[in-house]
Parts: sequence; C-alpha cells; structure tokens
Amino acid sequence: MKYGVIIYNYEDIAIKCAGYNLGDPVQTIAVLHLYKQMGIPENEIVHIGMQHLKDYNGEYVILPIIGVGIVGDYAPPYSERIIPIFISSHFVLDELTQEQISYLNHHAPIGCRDEWSLNTMRKYNIPSYLSGCITVLMHPKMDTLNCRNDGKIWAIDVPEFIKPELEKHFDKENIIYGTHLVPFSHDGAMTAKDTKDYINMAKQRIEEYRKAKLVISSRMHAIIPAMTAGTPVIGVFENISYRFSWLDKYIPLYTESDIDKIDWTPKSVEIQQYDLIYKVFSKRISDIYNKYADYMDISLYYEERHKAQYGNRYKKIINRFIDKEKKVNYMIFGCGLIGAVAYKIIQEEYPYANFLGAIDNYVEGEWKGKPVYKPNKNVIYPDTKIIIATYSGKESALNFMKSLNYKENSNYCYIATTSG
Repeated sequence: MKYGVIIYNYEDIAIKCAGYNLGDPVQTIAVLHLYKQMGIPENEIVHIGMQHLKDYNGEYVILPIIGVGIVGDYAPPYSERIIPIFISSHFVLDELTQEQISYLNHHAPIGCRDEWSLNTMRKYNIPSYLSGCITVLMHPKMDTLNCRNDGKIWAIDVPEFIKPELEKHFDKENIIYGTHLVPFSHDGAMTAKDTKDYINMAKQRIEEYRKAKLVISSRMHAIIPAMTAGTPVIGVFENISYRFSWLDKYIPLYTESDIDKIDWTPKSVEIQQYDLIYKVFSKRISDIYNKYADYMDISLYYEERHKAQYGNRYKKIINRFIDKEKKVNYMIFGCGLIGAVAYKIIQEEYPYANFLGAIDNYVEGEWKGKPVYKPNKNVIYPDTKIIIATYSGKESALNFMKSLNYKENSNYCYIATTSG
C-alpha cells in the first residue's frame, strides 16, 4: 500500500474556470512536506488527480482528504482503492446523503478544516474535530529555509478599498500586487506538465512570502505559508468566508469597517500548539496506514491476476433467453449468489429488462429493492420470464414451472450448476 496526495490538476474543467488557484497546490506541497517530516520516501507516494477520486484504479493508497471543496464530483464515496483520511477537509454544503453519512461515519473521526464543516458533521452526529488547515504544518521549525526580510510587501488579491490605506503606510515601490488566480495559458484541458508548472509556481511564491517584510491578503494560502514562516501577515476581506472559521485563532480578520483598527506593524504569529497539531496529523496517517497496509497488500496480490470469464454459462443462457433490444419483464427464482450474479448481468447488459421481484422458499421481505415471494401462481405477472438461479432449489423451481405450464427456454430458463 502507498501514501497518496491529491494533485489539483483541473484537467478538462480548466476551460470552465477563470484561472488556476495557486492555493490548491500549496495544500499539496503541505502534505508532501508532512510526508517528508514523517520519513516517507518519495517512491512510496502516489499522486492522484482531483478529477479521479472516484475512478482511481491504481495501487491501494491512504489519502489525506485536505482542502477539497467536498461537493459534486469530489464528494464521497471515493474509489475502493482509496482509503481516505479526513484530516483537513472542507465541506461546501451542509446537507449530506445517507450514503455519505454512512461513509463518513466509517472513516471518522472527521478532521474539519473549518467550523462550517465541523457543524455539518455534528449536525449528523458524525464524530469530528476542528483541525484547521494542514498548511499550518509548513513551519520553519520543520524547515531548513533561512528566512530573511527583503523589505517587500506582498498584497495578494486584496480588496480595492484597502489599497489607498496600504500605500499610505508603505513605500509604493516596495508593494507587490499579485493574485492567486493565475490565468491559463491555453484554451484546452490541462496537461501533466501544466500541473507541474503551477506547482512550481506555487513553491516559488511560497518562498517569496517567507522572505517578505509583510504579506497582506484575502487568500488563505497566501496568509498561512507566510504566517508559519514567521512573516507578519494581515488578513483583509470584502467578506469573511466561513472557510476562515478557524484562522481567527491566530490573526484578526479585517473588513472595510475595520480599517481604523488595522495594525500595520503586526508581529510574527507564534503557533503555540504546533507540536500537538503535527502529532494529530501525522498520527492519523500512521495509524490508518498501519491498520490497513497488510490487508490491502494481500488483497492487491490476489486482485492482480488474469481473470477467468465468470458467469460464462449464465451469460450464454440469458443471452438466448432475453432479447437485449426488446422490453421484457423478468423475475429471478433464487436469492443466493447465482441469483445475484444473474441480476448483475441483466442490469449491466440488458437496458430494456424490467425486474419485478424474486421467488424464494426461504428469503423474505425485499431483494434488490423488489418484493420476494413464495412460489405461488398468484405472484407471477403476465408475460414474465423466469430465471431459475438455484441449484439446491432446482426441484422445487421446476415443479413450480410445471404447475404454471411454463416451457423451458420460452417462459423460463435454468442457469444454475453444481459449482454455483
């Protein structure tokens, strides 16, 4: 089993976006930084594109779910090859499906990046905690970078109302206005090279923030890399998003109405609980890896093989029995493995087949979302084909067909074998 990291590659959604947000790769860099501090070698790390959380089919990985705006295509459940670790997660919506609730409970406790996400988890009684952003771990205590003050003030995506004030307090020549929303240099989908270029751009920008005199911004991932390196920061916003409902532990969050309150010579921020934060993030990763690694490695050992054509007999008989191009009602006699395989085959390959229910001597209630009946003439719908999918119940099923005057290969077919 490997360690995973989300790569914000945008791919085909690039044409729908105003630009590439450099804050995204900052979070990737933070995870890689944490892995490095944990002693995890690069060859044990798998990069998974944000577009492939659901369809990833590589080696089993544990994957920190950090930052992703968890909604739509990025909402769980994820690929079965991914064991998610929710340690710095941002949930966009505050409504969850039952499937998501079950999934999150299974992978709890959920580390929420912000209080908005925490409140959503607690609304559904999902074990959770407020973790803040993983980028807090990009700390000089864990870095060999020799930070220095180059006298530059980086103003990243600052509101227009703050620019006149900023230029009152600092020499205009030392102010660098910038953005985290970098325009795309092409019209089509992003390539792997494009993604690498943006990651390198983010790394370079981090270094600039770390040696600056001051960083003032409305961007979380401009503020935090600077803050954790000891660079003084000012957070100023047109609107204070719920995404920042944790950052005010460290710094004031100013709006236009707070201009007179802004401290233009802020001190460096001390992250007093750094050791605890590092312990929580790293321990979650280590614990989950140690819990699943051996199981997933042996599973992959068996999964990666030349696979036989399972259900070959079933497919052959069903193909003769049901016309793929016509509407047909069908029932399955037998709710065991054979019946389940028959149902799967028909669902996947026969778009016009309509499942009405199952017949079984022992199972009661529902099966595949439809009622289960005891063998009885009154439960058979008109013009319904019956698939007998039981070996142990073969005699009972055939006698039932006989009582209905059904003919094999016309009204019913028998697919079971001794081997199931």
